[in-house]
Amino acid sequence: MDRRILVALSLVAACAAGDSSSQRTATKDSATAVPTEGKSAGDVAPATGSAAPNLQGRIPVLEYHVIGGDKNSLYTRTAASYRADLEEAYKLGYRPITISQMLDKNFSDVPAGMAPVVFVFDDASDSQFRYIEQGGKLVIDPTSAVGIWLDFAKTHPGWKNRAVFCMLNGGAAGHNFFGDNPKFGGQRRSGDTRR
Repeated sequence: MDRRILVALSLVAACAAGDSSSQRTATKDSATAVPTEGKSAGDVAPATGSAAPNLQGRIPVLEYHVIGGDKNSLYTRTAASYRADLEEAYKLGYRPITISQMLDKNFSDVPAGMAPVVFVFDDASDSQFRYIEQGGKLVIDPTSAVGIWLDFAKTHPGWKNRAVFCMLNGGAAGHNFFGDNPKFGGQRRSGDTRR
């Protein structure tokens, strides 16, 4: 089973409680990380016990583009692999926060003994969030990233709905996902009004 916890890993250095906002630093590591049993990606030790969260360490940022398909690739995670990523993060003691919470040093969503993690959904593919019609009404697609997340949260106490969604400027018009190319997910070229 593919145990990679992320497609691409960025590490963001968290600030000490007394630092000013001008002293914040961020580093990016685009290498794919494969954590070993008991170790987490990005030099962040798993949190356990009743100690307060480590607010001066590095906070992993897990980035996703497309959820679904038959196999994992650079920009795609299968639904099973994505769910396994959530399970692994939970097992290692990570709990999600938003970028805003991280920058504001607001770790109130991170229980004692746990560590923060930021989930980023990039490029606004419909695999991340979509509605489907069910019984005459719209519901969140349970196979989308948000649908899988919500199902996961039902059985994992303390897993809050915290993530960052990066939208594309052409997303509302149904194009511009991974370039203005109609090959991805039924998107249309700019100016094409056909549905």
